[in-house]
Amino acid sequence: MLDSLYEKALKKKNKINERLKEIENIDVDISEFWNDFPIEESSDNITIAGGDGSLKKNKLLSSIFYAIDAETLIFNEKGLRKVESSEIDIMHYHKHAEDRIRSYMGIFEIKNALKSFDEYEVDLYLFDGSLLGNLIRPFPLEKELNNVAKEKIRENYALHLEKELTSLEVKISSSKFSNDLKNENEMIYLENLENIIVVSDFLKKKK
Repeated sequence: MLDSLYEKALKKKNKINERLKEIENIDVDISEFWNDFPIEESSDNITIAGGDGSLKKNKLLSSIFYAIDAETLIFNEKGLRKVESSEIDIMHYHKHAEDRIRSYMGIFEIKNALKSFDEYEVDLYLFDGSLLGNLIRPFPLEKELNNVAKEKIRENYALHLEKELTSLEVKISSSKFSNDLKNENEMIYLENLENIIVVSDFLKKKK
């Protein structure tokens, strides 16, 4: 860290502490925003679940070290259970690296949900995030790969990725085809295709 930054931190120490006290002393009455709603006990025998994912990344000089995980909590008359999945790896840095890692986390979240459906017959699943956003938000790479290349990838690998879902193994399935593709852009497109296939399969669970 720069010496000049240490010096500035010392000079502004008191001012920053004063600002912190101002923020901490904000008087907010939470009860003004609370809506009382009676929740009655239900006799229905259902299984409810909720899931979320998280990621941690550390950008190095030429690479990114990252860890991703997903967890689903399942509750029914038998008690509380959970499904956990995680991965840790390193990726060389490029302009789409952080987008790829976020995409990995999304894939893990949804595959985790699909696994919980199969193992626990979930009736109601609470999902954190926008599934619609996963489908309509274009990946930054979309304009960098020509349509012929994208069509070829879909023809060669889409069916394989769909079959991978039947194993219920929570992983980035497209990584097994990394040696088959010519360049990184094609690999990223394949990962994006996997994400769309996973979301599509999730949305078929209309029960």
